[in-house]
Amino acid sequence: MEPTSRPYVSVIIPAYNAQAFISFAIESVMIQPFKEIEVLVLDDQSSDDTLSVCRTLKKTYPRLRIFELRKCGAGAARNIGIRNAEGVWVMFIDSDDLYLKDAINESFSNKLREFEKNGVDVIYTPTAFSDYAIVEQLKKIPLETDPGIIPSTHFGGCIYRREFLINKHLAFYEYQKQDIETAFRFLVKLSADKIVADDSMLFYLRRDNPKSNTHTWDIQDVSEVKSLVYYDLYKKNTNDEKIRDLLYKVCLQQMNYYFRNCNCTRFVKDRAAFSKMRSIYMISLMKNGFLTRRIFGYRWILGSLRDYVQAVLFSRNSSPKTGTTKVEEKPLPEINSTCLFRRYMLASSFLLERSSETFK
Repeated sequence: MEPTSRPYVSVIIPAYNAQAFISFAIESVMIQPFKEIEVLVLDDQSSDDTLSVCRTLKKTYPRLRIFELRKCGAGAARNIGIRNAEGVWVMFIDSDDLYLKDAINESFSNKLREFEKNGVDVIYTPTAFSDYAIVEQLKKIPLETDPGIIPSTHFGGCIYRREFLINKHLAFYEYQKQDIETAFRFLVKLSADKIVADDSMLFYLRRDNPKSNTHTWDIQDVSEVKSLVYYDLYKKNTNDEKIRDLLYKVCLQQMNYYFRNCNCTRFVKDRAAFSKMRSIYMISLMKNGFLTRRIFGYRWILGSLRDYVQAVLFSRNSSPKTGTTKVEEKPLPEINSTCLFRRYMLASSFLLERSSETFK
């Protein structure tokens, strides 16, 4: 039977080839004491059984909503989730992460209602971190009390008022290679009228998954997209000198990482992207020579120009540097799924019941 009342909280989960852990992410939400929750899984054309796992769980959990996408990337998937969510509050979770046992309870929901009444746009909360099997390295990541221009607080440990995101037209950048969630955090911080931090609302458990994007991304792809994103943000935010300087600094640093990687591998993956990066780099230096000198200094600029020139010389190569070896991919730990879920329950319960000892 489909639930009759509207959900109060929407949890958005983009998924791609996540059959090994998507069920744990979904169930960690659905078993919470607070039941006015919906889960939106956005499957980005997975080639494994992620979709069928979700469809099976749909029979047990009517408030699980499944969206089938066509290779659009995590950023676009999250944006589709925001637009289709029905809850007052929106939360994000990666498909290989979890919510802690009994974290979203009556006290949690009461706080959300109070924050809603007080016009809060964003709530920063602490997160927990563990190894992949959730049996070691259980620790709490301290909550940022004075967030900077780009808050370091993980976006998955934040709670967003959906109306605020919609009204301010806040969205993730839609690059298939990378979603650049740091840019989303920046835009949220810049646009929010009221942000609060609550150290008692711990609910998000991040797992060190060796096959996640964090461990497997390509430096050229990531630095290329980050450069384009921060260059776009820089062009749109030139009124505040402090913000402008930071965005320009991040943009040029990412371009330098990009050209340096081209040098190390003596290989350019995407020639069209390389041409675009060359153009942006030279325009930035010519138009912002004084700003570049003030932020970086002459020594950094000379080193950056050297990396750029070498990258241009290597850009004609069609294959990686001879002798380049691919890092051997290690398989995920062989853990029985039932055992893993029990470990999750025990580990999260331990975190909550003995937090004063665990988080010292």
